Amino acid sequence: MRILSTKILTLAQKNHLIHAGFHYVERNFIETLAIDFDVPQNTEHIIYTSQKAVEVIAEKRDQINLQHAHIYCVGEKTAAFAREIGFHVVEIAPNAADLAKKLIESYADKAFTFFCGKQRRDELPHALKEAKIRVEEIVVYKTMLTPEELRGHFDGILFFSPSAIQSFVSKNTFSEEVTAFCIGATTSKEAEKHTKNIVVANHPSVENVLVQVIKKLNRSFRQAQ
Repeated sequence: MRILSTKILTLAQKNHLIHAGFHYVERNFIETLAIDFDVPQNTEHIIYTSQKAVEVIAEKRDQINLQHAHIYCVGEKTAAFAREIGFHVVEIAPNAADLAKKLIESYADKAFTFFCGKQRRDELPHALKEAKIRVEEIVVYKTMLTPEELRGHFDGILFFSPSAIQSFVSKNTFSEEVTAFCIGATTSKEAEKHTKNIVVANHPSVENVLVQVIKKLNRSFRQAQ
């Protein structure tokens, strides 16, 4: 079984695949770059939907007063990183729609600053604005496609964002046999434009994507025998 990851994984993550007997290839099909933005002062309620946004803001902590800020995150990994660098996380949700629901139900009297990427999706800011909640969007990074044409057969391809799929298909195609393993519903919707063979992680984490790869492809291999 031959696997492609469209992002570079950690050593521990790679070992999950290697120990399961897979041949493993990895490439970064996207790159994120911080961009210049106006630095707000005395921001009290901050929304993050990606770890990259946390990283960008963390680098500007000497310019932004975040000592008393309340942080609202999408994803356990984003929240864990925010806590690790000293931010006060008060709410976590598995996706943007669920976070918007929490904010509307419990924090409708607050005004939020949403640090995000240029390609951010509309669900969260749209829901807040519909609920008459003030939200200022500040773009702090952009995503660049870094496609590469790859030769040979893959049994599974791991995708962690819609942008990675767009990058992949700009120079490659999905064979009928390959399975796309997606980190979440948004990514899987992009994959549906190109293939019907899709498995979505039960939880939006890299580790759960790997669990699905091992379960699905080991089962397929045994059936083929």
